Amino acid sequence: MAIVRVGLTTDPHVAQLGTGQLNAVLDEMERSDFPDSNHVPPKTQGSISLCYIPGDITAGGSTVANYRSAHSCIVNRPYTVRCTAGNHDEYKRTRFVKWLDDLNSVETISGLRFITIDSTPKNLFGAEYHLYGMCDKAVLDWLKAELDGSPSTPTFISLHHPLHEFSITVDSTQYRYTKDTTVYWGAGGVGHEMLYQKYYILSNNMELRGLLEDASYEVVAVFAGHLNGLQEYMNFATGGVEYFNLKNPSGASADFFYWLYLDTTTPNNSMVYERIPSTHLDTEVKGLDW
Repeated sequence: MAIVRVGLTTDPHVAQLGTGQLNAVLDEMERSDFPDSNHVPPKTQGSISLCYIPGDITAGGSTVANYRSAHSCIVNRPYTVRCTAGNHDEYKRTRFVKWLDDLNSVETISGLRFITIDSTPKNLFGAEYHLYGMCDKAVLDWLKAELDGSPSTPTFISLHHPLHEFSITVDSTQYRYTKDTTVYWGAGGVGHEMLYQKYYILSNNMELRGLLEDASYEVVAVFAGHLNGLQEYMNFATGGVEYFNLKNPSGASADFFYWLYLDTTTPNNSMVYERIPSTHLDTEVKGLDW
């Protein structure tokens, strides 16, 4: 039994934004306590053990320099950093593995299992597939084997592409993105054409969710990025699994990040998911037992 703290941030886009933002966020996670957290008991004070970054680490990582820059941010941290490949990282997958992380990984901390999986399809390049997400058969087989190996272990999963339908409001008009529906995002319906199922949400999301929500496994929560500023309010729960979509920081500073407070010392176990600082208008607090 233990208390485990996990930091989360996403889509730092180092090639576009530089290393300032990512370094600032990761530096802030090195704090030994979180006094801005008002939603958990005082015993939450302590250091994080793990940081999840679910994708788009480099943003167009076509150069070794981009990957070296990202690598410089995550090395020599007092906690483990696990990176997930995003659509902007897919172009040089060998460099991602060399400089950042494995495409699929497992980390076990105090009896809790933390998994990252690859949702960027192989051999699909160019503008048409720039945003495309899919967990192919090899990834699904790998994940199933990992879950089968210890089905009762509480498990937390990170991938880049979100797994569900959603709606947003643009220019006072609400657009709902559903399977096989094409809508236009922009003033007067002119601009960015979005085919939801193919580009912005994991294309085989129901297949993956069927595995994650299998009652044989103890999957507690799933974390995704990809939509940058849009997805923070699209959290949902179904099939016994909590799904969270992270928003990326907006400037070259640690203006916010997320953290998990996982307590296995209580009879039912408990989790708090919170945006830090909690005084921010967009705070998301989610406490639950599993």
